[in-house]
Amino acid sequence: MSAGRLGREGEQIAASYLTACGYRVVDRNWRWRGPDVRGELDIVAVAADLLVTVEVKTRRAGTGGRPFDAVTDAKRARLWKLANRWLAEHRLDPDLRHHLPHGVRGIRLDVIGLLFPADGRTEPAIDHLQAV
Repeated sequence: MSAGRLGREGEQIAASYLTACGYRVVDRNWRWRGPDVRGELDIVAVAADLLVTVEVKTRRAGTGGRPFDAVTDAKRARLWKLANRWLAEHRLDPDLRHHLPHGVRGIRLDVIGLLFPADGRTEPAIDHLQAV
């Protein structure tokens, strides 16, 4: 399986996992190219009155490093800027207002790491770090 396909599969598994945990996924693969920041939010979800942006990192066992190792301080800073930009762009969206009728109490950045076994035959291990 190619790295791109593995990443897409990881994002789908992460979205299903979040839904099963009671989150409501409201956006996926949102991209922004502005003068202040460029990048992508893998998953944007709502949990209670929090907007939760989720970075998904997928790896195959034995290919070097843990999934979370790829989320550096610089990456976290960029993801925070993107989360705030997403909220600014969608604050008046009727669908978002439906999911957050009392407004957004805060924004949280989570990271979900998926580690697929080297044989590719079984489900990945899922680690969910909240408020990174």
